[in-house]
Amino acid sequence: MKLKKELSLFTATLYGVGIILGAGIYVLIGQAAGIAGNAVWISFIVAAIIAAFTGLSYAELSGMFPKDAAEYVYTKNAFNRNYLSFIVQWIMIFTLIVSASTVALGFGSYFALLFPVSPAIAAAGLLVALSAINYIGIKESARFNIIATLIEASGLVIVIIAGMFFIGRAEVNYFAAPLGISGILSATALIFFAYIGFEELVNLAEETKNASKVLPKALVLALGISTLFYILVSVSSVSILGAEALAKSSAPLTDVVSKFMPQAGLLMTLIALFATSNTVLVILIVASRMIYGLTCNNTLPSVFSRVGKRRTPYVAVVTVMILSLAFLLIGGIKTIALLTDIGIFVIYIFVNAALIRLRYKMPDIKRTFRSPANIGKFPVLALLGILSSGLMLLHFEPVLILYEIVVVSIGLTFYKIFTKARAAGRLHAGLFRKSEFTYKQKDLIRAIIKYPMKVSSVMTKNIRTAKPEDSVKKVALIMNKYRIGDVVIEGNRKAIGIITERDILKKVVALGRKPEDVKCKAIMRRPVTTIDENSSVTDAIDVMAKKNIKKLPVTRDGELVGIVTATDILKSGERIEYAVLKKLAQFYPVYQPSGQGG
Repeated sequence: MKLKKELSLFTATLYGVGIILGAGIYVLIGQAAGIAGNAVWISFIVAAIIAAFTGLSYAELSGMFPKDAAEYVYTKNAFNRNYLSFIVQWIMIFTLIVSASTVALGFGSYFALLFPVSPAIAAAGLLVALSAINYIGIKESARFNIIATLIEASGLVIVIIAGMFFIGRAEVNYFAAPLGISGILSATALIFFAYIGFEELVNLAEETKNASKVLPKALVLALGISTLFYILVSVSSVSILGAEALAKSSAPLTDVVSKFMPQAGLLMTLIALFATSNTVLVILIVASRMIYGLTCNNTLPSVFSRVGKRRTPYVAVVTVMILSLAFLLIGGIKTIALLTDIGIFVIYIFVNAALIRLRYKMPDIKRTFRSPANIGKFPVLALLGILSSGLMLLHFEPVLILYEIVVVSIGLTFYKIFTKARAAGRLHAGLFRKSEFTYKQKDLIRAIIKYPMKVSSVMTKNIRTAKPEDSVKKVALIMNKYRIGDVVIEGNRKAIGIITERDILKKVVALGRKPEDVKCKAIMRRPVTTIDENSSVTDAIDVMAKKNIKKLPVTRDGELVGIVTATDILKSGERIEYAVLKKLAQFYPVYQPSGQGG
């Protein structure tokens, strides 16, 4: 069962804005002001520039590969190293889970202002409640996100409007930075947490309509809108309260508005609760979809790919909730936020490197968005993203870097254990390959598991095609050169027909017609049966069995991107359920119990 596509450009943009605007501005602006002083607004601008370098890389990559577990997919296509791709996504998942705990603690701090409840208890309750919404469905989550985003944005608008009465009137040196440039950059390292979110948007591809075109636009819009809010709010906050008072506050924006409108303190606290809870919800959704995406790419146990009646990955949802609750025990918001940022900067280095590599490795692949400022094929902003992310890592304490190394080591250990277990399973299946394709269920391995992979994981990308106006002779030459039995006829990047060897023999050769005089459109079969790349392999086998064909052209948003064959599925080496094997066996009569056939 596939995830349900519900998100449009509007809702996807609001998802991005909702997660970006949350905890960073409502919780961390005070601590950032304590480091950068009144120049904290400059830290937000520097963070925005660094985020833009990588954000534009994400926008281009999301148009090329609109899939969940995005960082895994990008690095896998760029470097073709499974362990590297896994570690990159592992760091991302860890970062998200830790950030969910960070923002939940921010929620708890505001909640404790209204009720006599420990911030940690309030944070735990929030994680459980929002995990329930995550399970219920993406449509319901989107509705909550829209409401919460509008509420949290209204809170920031109040701060901005209030600041208009103080900017220029108060004697504030907006460039005062007690620790100089170093303090501004150190504050940037902290408040970069406020920009985390744009990269998470690409991991909702499975639930976004026309994802290859919508996600790049939504990503750029969300980043631009959030940056404008941050700059205006930071200038207003410093004008009204001052950096020193902001640094001492546990609920900084509430104190900012209270100085201007004393009666508005309760209102700002309620708005902050919506802002932080909205961010936590989106983080929980994205983290669970990343785990689901890794499972579909066969790098995590298949149990995480289970989709319930609500068409959400419920096992992944529960796993993320439990881990987020566990990280509440770490402690302070500042420490967890910094640990999150380290992981993000490491991810950004690899994502930008992936874009640079793919510009040369896959120059002809369709790109619905292209990162600007290029020298030939080389993306200059991606290089700046690598350099800036690397420089930001120098502003973290060594002990936090050590923590991140421990996280990577745990990921590598898990990966090695899982791959060895999977390899052992493949070897065991290989010993019984022949008996798997008989109709005798008793001969099958009892440990056969459900096939979790998607068509995109096993398809052949270098599909051989021809145009409707091409001659049949050209098609015959393609078949002879690549030793294939059929060629897909393509028009406007869509599969509009197919020609087989049998078609050429029956409709051209047998009638005495010259292949060079016959156009493909005159003999091609249509309509052609296709399958979406996000469909499961079992779905592909069902279609093959129903149509009695051995291969299927694969599409992405209706456009031709590859082809999947029964042989591709067999060569993938995965174990398949008996009922599915029985359908696949019809294409390979050599495996029948009698041992006869060709």
